[in-house]
Amino acid sequence: MWRSFGGRSALSWPSIGALLALYRRSPGALCRWSFGAILALFWRYSGAILALFWRYSGAILALFWRYSGAILALFWRSLGALSAAIWRSLGAILAAIWRSLGAILAAIWRSLGAILAAIWRSLGAILAAIWRSLGAILAAIWRSLGAILAAIWRSLGAILAAIRRSFGAGGIGGRLVFTNVRICELAFRCKTVA
Repeated sequence: MWRSFGGRSALSWPSIGALLALYRRSPGALCRWSFGAILALFWRYSGAILALFWRYSGAILALFWRYSGAILALFWRSLGALSAAIWRSLGAILAAIWRSLGAILAAIWRSLGAILAAIWRSLGAILAAIWRSLGAILAAIWRSLGAILAAIWRSLGAILAAIRRSFGAGGIGGRLVFTNVRICELAFRCKTVA
C-alpha cells in the first residue's frame, strides 16, 4: 500500500520505525523532517493530482450538470416548505396578536367603564353640592328680596302719607287741586259763551 505511488515511496515500514526512533530521540527533529517529507510528497505527486483532477473534472462537471436540476428542484421544494412554515408562523403570530389585542381592548373597556362610573359618581356629588349651594343662594336672595320689598313698602307708605297730608286743609296739594278745578270751570264757561 505504501509503495503504490510510483513504486518508490518515502513511507515504508522500516521508514516508519526510523521515524518512531527519531521521535523518541528528538520530537523537534521529527517535526522538521515530517514537514520536509510532506512538502517532498506534495511536490512529487502534485502533477499526478492535477492530472487526476483534470481527467475527472469533466465527469464532475457532467455530474453537477446532470443533477443540478434535481438540486434546484430540491432547493425550490425546500424554499416552498420554508415559505409555508414562515406563513404558518406568521398566521400564528397574527392570531396571537389578535387575541392579545382583544384582551387589551377588553381591559380598556373595563377600565373605561370604571372611569365613567367614577365620573358619574363625582358628577352626582358635584350636582348635589351645586344644588345645596343654589338653595343657599336662593334663600339669601329671597331674604334680601324680602328686606328690599319691606324697605320699598315702608318708603311707599311714607310717600303716600306725605301725599295725604298735602291734600289736607291748607296744604299745597289742596290748593293745587282747587286751582285746577277753577281753571277747568273758567275754560268750560269760555267755551259755552263762545
